[in-house]
Formats: sequence, structure tokens, C-alpha cells
Amino acid sequence: MWQKSGGGRTTHLQSRCRSSSVPLSNDLSHRLQMLTGTLEATSLNLCDADDMLGQYQAHTTDQAEAMAQLRVSLEESIQQLRYQRASQRGQKFHPSSLSSYEFDKPARAQPQCRSTSPLRECHGVTRPKRLQAVHFSNGCTPHTQIQSVYHSLQDLSSDQLRLANDFEQEIERRTRIELDTQQSLRELSDMVRMSGVTDEVPSADLEKYEQQQLEMLQQLKKHGHKQQQTEPQRAVQPKRPIQVCHKAEEQIVKQGQRPMDAEGEVMQLSEVPSADVVMYEQQLQMLQPLKKKEGLCEEHGHKQQQTELRQAAQPSRLIQVNHEAEEQMVKQGQRLIDVEHEVIRLSAYLSKAEEQLANTEKKCEELKMKARAALRQWKTRCLAAEELSGQNARDAEAARSQLGAAAQQAETLRQELALAATWRKTQNEEGQRLEFALQMTFKRAEELDIEMRDLRKSTRKQDLILGHCESKIVCLEAERQKLQDEVTRLELEHRCKNDELAKIIDITKRRAEEAEGKVTFARKETCRLKEEVTKLMIQLEKERQFQEQKETDGQYSTGKMIRQQEEKAQNLINRTLSEKPSLEDTVQALKVKVMACNADCFAKLMQSENEVRERVVMLEAEMKSLIMTFEQEVQALCQVICKNSTDLHVVAESKRQVEPCRWLAETKARLQWLCGESRERQHREDQLRCQLHHCRKQLHDITYRMEAERQQTIE
Repeated sequence: MWQKSGGGRTTHLQSRCRSSSVPLSNDLSHRLQMLTGTLEATSLNLCDADDMLGQYQAHTTDQAEAMAQLRVSLEESIQQLRYQRASQRGQKFHPSSLSSYEFDKPARAQPQCRSTSPLRECHGVTRPKRLQAVHFSNGCTPHTQIQSVYHSLQDLSSDQLRLANDFEQEIERRTRIELDTQQSLRELSDMVRMSGVTDEVPSADLEKYEQQQLEMLQQLKKHGHKQQQTEPQRAVQPKRPIQVCHKAEEQIVKQGQRPMDAEGEVMQLSEVPSADVVMYEQQLQMLQPLKKKEGLCEEHGHKQQQTELRQAAQPSRLIQVNHEAEEQMVKQGQRLIDVEHEVIRLSAYLSKAEEQLANTEKKCEELKMKARAALRQWKTRCLAAEELSGQNARDAEAARSQLGAAAQQAETLRQELALAATWRKTQNEEGQRLEFALQMTFKRAEELDIEMRDLRKSTRKQDLILGHCESKIVCLEAERQKLQDEVTRLELEHRCKNDELAKIIDITKRRAEEAEGKVTFARKETCRLKEEVTKLMIQLEKERQFQEQKETDGQYSTGKMIRQQEEKAQNLINRTLSEKPSLEDTVQALKVKVMACNADCFAKLMQSENEVRERVVMLEAEMKSLIMTFEQEVQALCQVICKNSTDLHVVAESKRQVEPCRWLAETKARLQWLCGESRERQHREDQLRCQLHHCRKQLHDITYRMEAERQQTIE
């Protein structure tokens, strides 16, 4: 399988064959550490789940024992109630509606038994005159007489409670009516006040009127000061407008204060225009002497003209007297001019005052109409309120008479209830005992609810842990596949590197052979040159001998040529000797490098291959151990849950096989079976809860009856 998966990736791996193996080892170590951490966490979670399942088993056993005890105690209480009913009625034994098989049924939405307490009918439900489920015998035994008296007392107490409730409702209704009437009276008074303050005389009009009155006061005061300076005789006249203005100010203050009674307001409004008319009449009377003064001033002017004509005829003696008279005339003329200006101003003021008087008369008429309408409404509402108060008083007297009759009936009933108190004491004791048992059952049910919640949380946690384990197993398989791919890739890289090393070795061998060939060729050349030199020396000696015999001219040319040949040969020998050690050094260095590269690459490849193989082996061992532990824990969980079941063939020991898919399928089947078992347990717990709910309802009805009877006895 590795060869197949790796064969298709040879082209990709050959491109990465030269990458180093150190980062791969670091990445693999990091992944292995993560895997070990996750495996440890899963093992811890599985241990916690095992502990929680053990606690759940212990709680379920305790719950079963408590439910068995509850059944026994409830059956005993049912039997006691049956015998008590049979002994009280003195009739045949009738089986109760309570039975032991009802505890196995789920609780209904509504209780089967309805309460016969008289308190239940006082909350909006009509109570019949006779109870349909109660039948009395015609015997004359004292026990039956007590029962009849007791039921009659029940009827009377229910009637008394109903009457008291009706009486309280009637009192509440009448108090509500009184509050409504008081509120309506308050609203009427507020409306009258607002109409007196805002509707009758607006605040803006009042402010304008006050400003006008203040301006009039200031002007009249200035005019009075002028007249006091000029004419002391007329000092008394300016006091009248000042008094009139003071009166107007007092009237404005009175209008701002506004009494509460509507009739007083109407009378005051009727008095306001008369006061304004009086004020304006006084102002007109004040203007009449001013007009008289104007006539006197005109007459005085005519007299002065006549005197001037006379003085023109008189001699020059009287020039000084004339000058003095002229000065006096100038002063009088100035006074007359001032008086004329004052008359013009007062006439304008008089016209404004007349306009204001007309406006105030119109407003007074409107305010009178509004005040009359408000008084009519107030009178009608007062009459209605008086009628309601009288009716309330009559209803209160009737209710008091009914309350007195009810009190007399209650006193008679208290005397009769003293006889039934002894019989009720025993029932109270039984009710207390049943209440204690009910409280214990409630506490136990609450504990069971808490345990069920804890168990549900634990099952959810286990499901999450199992899903996490499955995802981790899938991740481990993926990591294993990746590691296998890495191993195949490393093998291919190793092969590629081996091929490259072989190529490098071949190249180095070829180069070494070439260098050796060059060296041998150089050696051969040197040998050949030496032989040639020896031959040439021999020939030279022969030629010398021959040339000695020849002519001296021929010897010089031949010696020169021989010398040149000897120099060339010597140069070739020196060159080959100088190149020989360098070539030998290069060959040796190349050999050393090739050997070192081969050794390092081979060692690294072997080391990385060994490390990868060791890690793969370790991962396989860890996966095997994890699968074994997980399988053992699942088997333990199955054995814990299915302790007494017949489906043990699902939890049978199964040998772990190499294929992970098959193992995952088996674990999923086991987990599904565990979920089914948990659902069955939950269904059983729901049934037990329904039974507890039914028992609670029955005990609640019994306690409610006991409390009602106790309250009746206390009353």
C-alpha cells in the first residue's frame, strides 16, 4: 500500500529530495507530543466517565429502595384511610379511588379528586347547597348526629365566609365611589380657580394694564412737581390722579388674589367696571379746571396786548416797568405753553382710557357668563355627590345590619364547634404525619431530580468525549498515513541520493582516471623526450665526430639547432614536473571530498530512516494501546450499564483487529446500545416521576382538606 501511494508521487518527491531532514524531525516530534497530550486527556475523561457511571449506579439503587419504601408507606396510609372511612360512615366497605397499580401510571394533567372544602367556593366558584358526594344515614346514633352537625357547620361557615366576602366587596365599592366624588369636587374647584386666574383676566392683559397705570402715575407725578414749582395755588389738584392711580393699583392686586368662592368672584367682577368708571370720571373732573385755566390765560393775553398799546403811548419813564412786565409775560407764556402740552397729553390719555374701559366692560361681561356656567355645573355635581353619599350611607346601614346577624350566627356556631374540636385533633395529628411524609417525599424527589440532571450532564459529557475520541482516532490514522507517506518519500529520496552518489563516484573515478592518464602521458612524454635527448646526444657526438671531420662552417649551424632542441625539451620536462604535484593534490582532494560526502549523506539518511521507523513503531504501539484501553473502558461501561440485561452479546469480548474502520463500527454500535440503555433508564425515571407527582397531588388534596377543617374548628 505504501508503494502504491508513494509511486504516484515520485515526481513531486524527487524535486524535494535535497531538503534537510532536521525540520521534519522537529515537526514530527511536535506532532507526537500533541498526540500524547490528547491521548492523556482522553484517558482522564474516560476515567471521569467511569466514576460518574459508578455514582449513577449507586444513586439508582438508592432510588429504587426509596421508591419501594414509599410504595409500602403509601399503601399503608391508603388502607388506614379506607378503614377510617368505613368506621365513620358505619356502612359497607367501599374501596377507595387510590390503588397501588395507579403508581405505575403517568400523572394526568388534572387531579382526579376534587376538594370538598368550603374555602374553595369562596374564590369565584358557586357552591351548591348540598354536597352531591356526601350521603347521610337515617340512623339516630350519636356518631351520625355529630356528622350531620359537622356538615351543617360546614355549610354555615361557607355561608358566613361568602357573606363576609360580599360585605367587604360592598365596602370597597362604596369607598371607591366616595373617592370618585371627592376627586370630582377637587377637579371642579381646580377648574373654578383656573377659570378665575386664567380665563377671566389673562395674565398678559393684567401686565399691560399695570404698566399703563405705572406710566400714568409717573406722568402725573412729574406734572404735579411742575405745578408745585410754578403755581403753589394749584398744588392740591394733582393729588387727585395720584389717588385714582393708587386705587387702580389696589384693584389690580385684588384681581390677582382672587377668592375661592365663585359668587364672590362674580360680585367683584361686577364692581370692577364701576370703579374704573369712577376713576375716569375723576380724571375728567381734573381736566375741567385745566380748561378753565386755558380760558383765563387767553383773557390775560388780551389784557397784556391792551397794556402794551397803552404803554406805547406812555412816556419813557415806564420803560423799566415795561421790561419787568415783559419778563413776567414771557414766564407766563412759557407756563401757558406747558399747560397746553399737558392738556394735549391728558386728552390722548383720556382717549386711551376710554378704549380700555370699553375693553374691560366686554371682558367683564364674558367673565360673568363663564362664572355663571361654572356655578351651574358645580351645583349639579354637588347635588349628584350628595345623592351618592346618601345612597352610600343607606347601603352601609344595611350592610351593618347583615353583619350583626352574621355575628350572631357565628356565635351560635362557635358553641357547636367546641364539640367537634376533639374529633378534629386526631385528624390534625394524622395530617401532620402525612405532611411530614410528603415533605420527605418532596425532598427525595428533589434529590432524584438533581441526580437525573447530573446523570444527563455526565451522559452528554461522555458523548462529547466519545466523539472527541473518534475524531482523534481519525486524526491518528491520518497522521499514520502521513508518516507512511513520509517514509516512502524518504526511501525515494534515499534512492535518489544513492543514485546521485553513484553518479558522483563515477564522475570522480572518471576524473581520477583522466588525471592518471594525463600523468602517465606526461611521464611517457618525459621518457620519450629523455630517449630523444639521449639519441640526440649520441647523434651530436656522432655528428661532432663527423663534423670535426667536415668543415667548420657546417658545425656552427648544426650546433645551434641542437641547442634549440635541447632548450625546448628541457622546458617541456620542467613544465610536466611542475604540473605533476598539483594534479596529484587535486586528485587526492577530490577523492577525500567524494568519500566524505558519501559517508555524511549515507549516515544522515540512515539516521533519519531509523528515527522515522522508530517513531512509526512507537505511534503504532501507542495507537494499539489506546485502542485497547478505549475498548476495555467501553466494555466496562457496557457491563456496568447492562448488569441484569439479556443483551450481553453486544458487550461480548471482541478481539481488536488491525482494520480501524471495523473497530470504529463496533464502537459506534456499542455507543448506540449505550444510548438506548440510557433512554430506557430515563423512561423509567419519568414513570417514577409521574408516580411521585400523582402521590404529591393526592397528599396535597388531603392536606388541603385537613387545613380547611382545622380552620373551621379554630373559627
